[in-house]
Amino acid sequence: MKSVRTLFLALCLVAVLCSCAAPPPASVQPPATPATQDAPASSANIARAAVEPSAFLDLDPSAACTAELWILNNVYETLTRYTPTGSAEAIEPGLATSWSASDDGLTWTFHLREGVTFHDGAAFDASAVKQSVERTQRLGQCAAYLFEPISEIETPDPYTVVFKLSQPAPLDAIMASPYSAWITSPLIADKDAAWFAAGNEAGTGPYRYERYEPGQRLVVQRYEDYWG
Repeated sequence: MKSVRTLFLALCLVAVLCSCAAPPPASVQPPATPATQDAPASSANIARAAVEPSAFLDLDPSAACTAELWILNNVYETLTRYTPTGSAEAIEPGLATSWSASDDGLTWTFHLREGVTFHDGAAFDASAVKQSVERTQRLGQCAAYLFEPISEIETPDPYTVVFKLSQPAPLDAIMASPYSAWITSPLIADKDAAWFAAGNEAGTGPYRYERYEPGQRLVVQRYEDYWG
């Protein structure tokens, strides 16, 4: 009798477990792959990105701090650049080819890349770097505080910049920052936010503005004279 009762309870348990089991998933057919369309030849050099233009608060590279950084990083460049995670070195050359710091960390010397031009035709050199950094310091917006340790900038020759610091700082990493560390053309030293908001730029990057419609779109096009 006991064995019969045990068998009955076991069968009941199996029935309960079967009733609670999830039903097998329904068969789902993968969506059809859309036909590939070739891009028109006229747009081969135009970059398109889904960024909401109305989110652009300031297109001045010395003041930009929000969504506009996404596009400005393709138009402007920095002296140094961060490398991908896992790289042997954390910092690599950008507009500067090499750099060094004094033993006390108060003097940094950057040697610049030659043969680089800004999109407006101005030459990239030491005076452009000096003027760009000083402009960012003067405006004092966004991440300009990164340049606070810089007390003096010297340009001993056209392709050498010497930064004198008030306190030791990792200037090679600071110069790679995607916030306010972009180098701009010396021809825009006195331009204000309205000039940039009108669709003007002055970088050395691989892309330049092709068309800007405030609140609608910002299209960038490959810069044919890019050094890289």
